[in-house]
Amino acid sequence: MSASASKKPYLDSRRVDELFEKLEPLTSPAYIAQLKTAPAAELPPQVLVRAYRQLQKGSPAAEATLDRLLAMDDKYGYLAPLRKAAANRISDDDYFTEDDLVEETIREIATALGGKRGKGADIYWIKFIHQRLEDAYRSLNGRRGERADAPKVRRWLNEEGEQVNPADEAARGEATWHGNIDGDNQEWIEDFVKREIEKIAEPHIREVAREVFKADRPSIGELADRMSVDRRKISAWRDAARARILAAMLMQDEREIDLSGWT
Repeated sequence: MSASASKKPYLDSRRVDELFEKLEPLTSPAYIAQLKTAPAAELPPQVLVRAYRQLQKGSPAAEATLDRLLAMDDKYGYLAPLRKAAANRISDDDYFTEDDLVEETIREIATALGGKRGKGADIYWIKFIHQRLEDAYRSLNGRRGERADAPKVRRWLNEEGEQVNPADEAARGEATWHGNIDGDNQEWIEDFVKREIEKIAEPHIREVAREVFKADRPSIGELADRMSVDRRKISAWRDAARARILAAMLMQDEREIDLSGWT
């Protein structure tokens, strides 16, 4: 069904009108049942948008409409254009992942859909998605870049002539304060890492960073249970946090630190 939803993303207003007229009364139980069973060809995103904008916000029918339109599993293909656009928008310098950008864009869509910014989304769904994607990107980075993390350190050649990526190195093992760091630098590096953690804009990555850089850090499973997400998401946030801190350590000029114990 996802293919049928995405073959013709721009429906003309006449077709949207026709499909909208076939909906059950929007406040009826029959409409909610229709949301659960109708294929994407009968309920393209443009029609759902029009229905949502006419419903009382927070009502059961409005929430059910939004749930179908923005379902993360993308059963009906409504968010396929978003995932493609997010993959193209992410760069090597972004501290957040493609999934983070998708989730933030969905939040922007949900916020904008019922207001002025949602006007026209019942025809230009793809354009609306791209606009909200840019809103989400700016939200993650900061409107003027003030929340953006420092650029990731670029790859370099090691003694064997192999390219080394600090993000990859950071993800290999448990990042610690120890390794080859001498006692004179121990207090400084703990303070430095804590300061860099608080600069991380994305709250989930920041929360995981606070945990994984503890001396008595919890396991991936414990964090997954605590944050109610799967282990893969925790691992991704952990790796992003490690890469962020290691990049900051490599770029700082306050002290000379031997970071070989970090990789």
